Amino acid sequence: ARVTIHLFNKGDHLQEVSVAGRIYTVMQHEGLDITAPAGTDILAGTANVYHRKGDVLFSITPALKECTVSFE
Repeated sequence: ARVTIHLFNKGDHLQEVSVAGRIYTVMQHEGLDITAPAGTDILAGTANVYHRKGDVLFSITPALKECTVSFE
């Protein structure tokens, strides 16, 4: 099943995330909707003090349907 979530960048710098091999840019203090199959990992596309590029930020699950997921 495909799940739509809202990613929100609460940080002060733009962040990139990788979803199923596609790179998305999330501007600082902004968000975007992502639709992907359950089980898809959301990877950091940008390194910062909280994570390295390529780290798994979280996985999409059916429980996240229509939720907002915030990250820095």
